[in-house]
Amino acid sequence: MEGYKGQTDITDEYNARHKTNKLIQDMIVMYGGIDGSHHKDWLLDQIARLSHGGLLKVYMAEWENGHTELRLGEVSKTEEYMKWREALQKCDDSECACHDPDDDYYCYEYSEGITP
Repeated sequence: MEGYKGQTDITDEYNARHKTNKLIQDMIVMYGGIDGSHHKDWLLDQIARLSHGGLLKVYMAEWENGHTELRLGEVSKTEEYMKWREALQKCDDSECACHDPDDDYYCYEYSEGITP
């Protein structure tokens, strides 16, 4: 589309206005239909970051004809998220975040995926 004016960072106002549930829903709607398991891994990782207190970067793109488009960016990594990720890597002992003492270990190799 001609007349692209650029994008504005609206992260603070968007995150302040919406709860984590809404942010997750927005990300699923925007990125959930994109093919490729590496993109699905990225989406799951972004949702994990949000659920561990990460901040979603949000931009509003604008064109001269008045058209605007919401653009969701990456979610920041928090200390809580990094601890959760670290626990996933401990699959050889009972500290593993996904270990069920009544079952075998069922961890998987975690992937941050690739941005669509």
